[in-house]
Amino acid sequence: LEGTRRRERFGQVILPAVRSRANLAMCHAELGSFAAGSTLGDEGLRIAEEAAHAGSAMRAYHGVGLLALRQGALPRALPCLERALGICQDADLPVFFPITAAALGAAYTLGGRIADAGNCAVDLYAHTRKLSGDDVTTESARGGKSLTDGVRAARVMNRMTENEALKGKVSNHRLYFRMFGDK
Repeated sequence: LEGTRRRERFGQVILPAVRSRANLAMCHAELGSFAAGSTLGDEGLRIAEEAAHAGSAMRAYHGVGLLALRQGALPRALPCLERALGICQDADLPVFFPITAAALGAAYTLGGRIADAGNCAVDLYAHTRKLSGDDVTTESARGGKSLTDGVRAARVMNRMTENEALKGKVSNHRLYFRMFGDK
């Protein structure tokens, strides 16, 4: 569709001019013809943005994001798929949420962002060097600096001391621990 018909919805939820270009971009991605797919996907994105139509923008970002994902271009795929998922939520387009979330999860996983893919936290437990009774910190762990450099937050567990047990009226301090954030 060209000219003024590019902005016609023809009773559809997504502009057909955008949907067809997004679908063709994904087909080209499966064939490995990424340049042709990118041209079509970017054109669909421009049409959707010119029309200021949320559903069409979501579909265009999804198509461009999937093309980039298949190409292995994660720096391009991630923002497109994140934008598509955001539009799904903001514009209340629940029917498109599962396919968009699945693609974004795959991109996060390929990018090593497992916690983002599962929308969860990952706990990693590490042994510490002998501390002669001192409290454990994140830097006490073997390779602690390299571990904490790669995380957003770190927690540390220490045994309850005898003094803390007396204050808390705990009979066996070895059964309890305390936890605190250390980053």
